Amino acid sequence: SLYDTPYYESAINIQGSDVTFSGFTINSIGGSVSASGTRVQITKNVINTCMVTGGRYQNVSMNTLTGGIQCYGIHNNIERNTIIGHGIWEAGENSIIHENDIQNCNSFTEGVGIMLQGSGAIVFSNSIRNCSHAITVLGLSGMNNIYANRIVNNVGGLELFGEGSNNAFHDNYVAQNTYGVLLSHTYLKTAGENNTVYHNSFVDNTEQINSRSTYHANYGIEVRIYPIGNYDNGKEGNYWNDYHGKDVDGNGIGDTPFGKDRYPLMHPWGAPSISNVELNIDSGNVSLIFKVDKPTSWMGYSLDGLDNVTIDGNVTFIASSGFHNVTVYAKDIFENTGNSETIFFSIEKPEAEQELFATTLMIGLAIAVTVVAFGLLLYRRHRKNAYTMP
Repeated sequence: SLYDTPYYESAINIQGSDVTFSGFTINSIGGSVSASGTRVQITKNVINTCMVTGGRYQNVSMNTLTGGIQCYGIHNNIERNTIIGHGIWEAGENSIIHENDIQNCNSFTEGVGIMLQGSGAIVFSNSIRNCSHAITVLGLSGMNNIYANRIVNNVGGLELFGEGSNNAFHDNYVAQNTYGVLLSHTYLKTAGENNTVYHNSFVDNTEQINSRSTYHANYGIEVRIYPIGNYDNGKEGNYWNDYHGKDVDGNGIGDTPFGKDRYPLMHPWGAPSISNVELNIDSGNVSLIFKVDKPTSWMGYSLDGLDNVTIDGNVTFIASSGFHNVTVYAKDIFENTGNSETIFFSIEKPEAEQELFATTLMIGLAIAVTVVAFGLLLYRRHRKNAYTMP
């Protein structure tokens, strides 16, 4: 159905609890769709205005939105939405924001893919592209865990601007942005503590780290910002594709820092990727060929789900006739483990074995026929003798 409301405070206001709102198309040039109840389900709608969540344990999922989402509630879940033009503004507590596709948020005041001003948010597996700012932690926002997001072709990638503490940015892929990461505070405020950037991959950003003390215009006010934060977790840092340092001891960590990153990674963090798996079968001899995208500390394969067999690389093994499957595994220096897709294959019986089987089968059939014939003969004689007895 279609609901048009010009410039009303709320186009739709859901105040009850345990309400499911699904399957609607909402067009409004002023009024928002708001929900203040508990356990409200807002799913599979097309909402062409702002969505406001202010309750508890609400679920906003699988919608298409062009007006963005404002989240003020507690323990709300925002997942698998397509969000175009305006992003997610989270000012509540303990929200989970994941697997959303956010794009084309490119105005200054409304150009943030995900803005966090609350606390305790978990933000993961979102795709953010073509925005002015991808993910921004603002003000006193703290205790946020931001990981496994794909951030491509924005102006700013990962940002902290304010006095928040205990924010973690890790395992994100940040590529082709004007700058990859900026952690900063204003000269009038006390810097936050324990804000950490680690295990991220920064690839082909025009400026990987925006670490300059500069002026930043924010809603018409100019404030001087200063770089802060930690760019490693004390043991490992991040992968920077323009880092050209050496790793003499082969521990996967560069021997010289990259800016504030004391332990830059030589390869992207994460499980090894195993690709181009091929099998060349010659009778029972199976040649296993594959590629791994980074140095490894261990490789192996499992045939038919049995225990792993350690290998140094491409290998040939023997398999009996019949149906089989094989999976390749690899660990990197940091014990991250990856696996290939499982390959299914079959091996035909050798011709000699097939001929022997056929011969054995024929002999068996001949013996069976002979036994049956002999049994019938004895049976007929027995019956004949029974009829001729006086």
